[in-house]
Amino acid sequence: MGTDSAVVAWVCGEPVSETDLDRYVARLGATSVGEQVGLSSPVSVATAGPLRTWALKSLLTETLLRADASRLGVAGPEALLEAVGAEAGGAPPSEEEISGYYRRNPERWSQPERRMVRHVLCEDRDRAELVARRARSGEDLAGLAGEHSCDPGSRHRRGSLGEVTRGELAGPVEEAVFGAEEGTVIGPVGSEWGWHVLVVEEVRPAGREPLDAVRDVIAAELVAERRRRAIGVWFERRLAEGVRVAEGWEHPATRGLPGSPHRH
Repeated sequence: MGTDSAVVAWVCGEPVSETDLDRYVARLGATSVGEQVGLSSPVSVATAGPLRTWALKSLLTETLLRADASRLGVAGPEALLEAVGAEAGGAPPSEEEISGYYRRNPERWSQPERRMVRHVLCEDRDRAELVARRARSGEDLAGLAGEHSCDPGSRHRRGSLGEVTRGELAGPVEEAVFGAEEGTVIGPVGSEWGWHVLVVEEVRPAGREPLDAVRDVIAAELVAERRRRAIGVWFERRLAEGVRVAEGWEHPATRGLPGSPHRH
């Protein structure tokens, strides 16, 4: 970091100048991140201050993490944060923690009613009536789909629409499918695409996945959350210890990070 212009902050005792900040802004402007936040295009007077503040926060964060990584002998900021999180991971979550999370988040593991559906789509009702009669007489709808369906998306799958839930099918088709018993030939049912003959091959009732099926997922999420919290606590402490912002750049409420730049 250079000191050829006014100092805006110190990181681990080393000064960060306005020139350093300007160079960082120019470098960020050439990246996708800079483009997303608006640094790659001309900046208005109204947004120049907030954008420079955001860039200074980013510069100080990056500088602090790189300094700590070098001090601790790790490969870089990402490896440093991974090490901090891994150290905080500790023992696997207890059964009480896992079951408690499962109870508190019922919507995570709930599933609506699902139905396995096969259909034949015909351009006209007469052909659909013929298909329906043949299906009701015992012919396999999968074979009839290959022979008669005009739906290119499902014809190569022998008419299979796979697993569907409410909200995925056209109105009258959905009502017919979710009003039918398993194994019943439905139709013809008209829609904007033509005439459908369908069969519900399997009904999978609405329900909730059992705890045993999601225990490993919950445990992984709890460990990840524990690591995120630990990294956050560690980083706030390091900001307080390692960063000092010059007068006129400090945030009025958040120690260690800049606020809107203003001059006294």
